[in-house]
Amino acid sequence: FEFNLEVLKNLWKAKQIYTYKAYSLFPASLVDLACIKSDTISFKEVELKIRSIGGPLLESITLFDYYAGDPIPQGYHSLGFKLKFRNFERTLTNEEVEGVVKNITSSLEKEFDITIRQ
Repeated sequence: FEFNLEVLKNLWKAKQIYTYKAYSLFPASLVDLACIKSDTISFKEVELKIRSIGGPLLESITLFDYYAGDPIPQGYHSLGFKLKFRNFERTLTNEEVEGVVKNITSSLEKEFDITIRQ
């Protein structure tokens, strides 16, 4: 009976290590944000901007809609995001979340010439 230690070592390296992530006991606030942007602006640029403004309150961004075609002008497309906000120490107020979302939308409009859809 023999062990091939090289094979075992490679299997061990490939194994994912899961780290513990604390779970918040406070509820999340979900906000849907839809916008129309130029094809020249990447989704990654928009996502990074949203994350930078959302800061530690922004837990996740999920792209749930992508559309190009009528009635969206040619060279543009529509994106729909679900933004999840949460604080691990307390419940967020509507005013806090609305303030962050307002900062996000105004920054996207100014920096990327993105139109926010209602």
